[in-house]
Amino acid sequence: MDPISGISGAADGIKKLTKAGKELEGAIGELNDFTNQPLHEQHRIRAEMARRERMKPLHLDQKAFARLVEKKNMEAEQERIKKEAIQRYGKTAYDEMRSLITQIRKEEDIEKKAFDKDAGKLAEFKLACIAAAFIVTYLLHSAGLLK
Repeated sequence: MDPISGISGAADGIKKLTKAGKELEGAIGELNDFTNQPLHEQHRIRAEMARRERMKPLHLDQKAFARLVEKKNMEAEQERIKKEAIQRYGKTAYDEMRSLITQIRKEEDIEKKAFDKDAGKLAEFKLACIAAAFIVTYLLHSAGLLK
């Protein structure tokens, strides 16, 4: 073997090794990207959950303040209605209005109970229909009419 051929062969070998090294480096990079992507996603999710946990007290403050404002507005509106009722019809009118509120609440409770009872009956009816459909399907299948 002459020295030029040996050097040429060695250079080709180095080029091939360099090319294989670059391909291996690319494959390792892709593998890292592939395996790190779920890891980055999990980290992002944990960071978001931690941020929400840190914000919870503020969120609760906001909710509590909103409820307080709503309660105060409702109380102010009730006071306005009370004053107007007393001004128009006298103190006894406001007392009568309070008794009407009690009556309205009782009527609403009765209506809710009737609705709940009807909803229960409807659920029972649906269950009976499903059972009947199952029995009919079973009988038709047993008779060989359904395959």
